[in-house]
Amino acid sequence: MFNFKKTKQLVEKELKPDEKIEQYIEGKSAIKTSAGTELIDTGMAVTNKGDALYVTNPMCEKASAKRVSADKINKPALSPDKATLSFEAEDVCYELSQIPKDPDPKKVVDFIGDRRKEAEEKAKKDQQLGFAIKNTGLQPFTIQVEPQPSAKK
Repeated sequence: MFNFKKTKQLVEKELKPDEKIEQYIEGKSAIKTSAGTELIDTGMAVTNKGDALYVTNPMCEKASAKRVSADKINKPALSPDKATLSFEAEDVCYELSQIPKDPDPKKVVDFIGDRRKEAEEKAKKDQQLGFAIKNTGLQPFTIQVEPQPSAKK
């Protein structure tokens, strides 16, 4: 059984101070496990920062919200009355479908698509910095990147 109020409570606990919820989504997740595929109730909230917080089995006593960034959400599929989002988290693939008309699935899909694009562009820019760092994990470290003065002709 899906419980929106419980999902909302769990999601709000996980919000960072500068985050707010843009969209709530509810549906069923097809959880692919080694035992096969299991359908479970799932609620999801998409934040203004592009992360998605999802809650599986919100009525379960041990339910909690988990975070997945927009760049981990696969390109959503869209039909006239529902959308399907899939993402991988903690070695499990989630397929969240049956997104209701309200919120409009197209808005959810467009919002996540925009956030994915931003994340991909940011990743490209980060790669263009031109340095690589290997850390063994034994030492904390900080990096300072000085902007290069542009060459004047």
